[in-house]
Amino acid sequence: MELINYTTNEVPQKQGNTTRPGARATAVELLAAHGIEVPQSWPLRKVRAMAAGLATIVRDTIETHERHRGAYFWRPNWSANLRRAAEFDVHHSVGTLHWRQYRSESARNVYYRLHVTRADGRKGNIGDLRKLLAALQRVNA
Repeated sequence: MELINYTTNEVPQKQGNTTRPGARATAVELLAAHGIEVPQSWPLRKVRAMAAGLATIVRDTIETHERHRGAYFWRPNWSANLRRAAEFDVHHSVGTLHWRQYRSESARNVYYRLHVTRADGRKGNIGDLRKLLAALQRVNA
């Protein structure tokens, strides 16, 4: 929103870059800490757009996990066609984290799993995804 000087009816001109100095370097460092490489030629707006897209993927994964983590206590759909339609198997990889989410249904049970793996081969968990989401959101702050 631009402020107008009503005594002269002039709109002040913007003075160069409105972001704080070093914002791009800080954003690139945050992403690099999680294994996400950014080309040096990218401007800050493109880095932030990439971080926003990755944050959407991670946020959707966390929301799906929160919704399905009690799936074992759910009742499965009544027909095989509906059971197959409700199943999913999704693989993602962002930086140093790789994860797989899947849901399947048998005639008696509903199964949901989230497998998170770090780049060094160790197991991860939903906390690692939350830390990654926080870092991606700090890039856009």
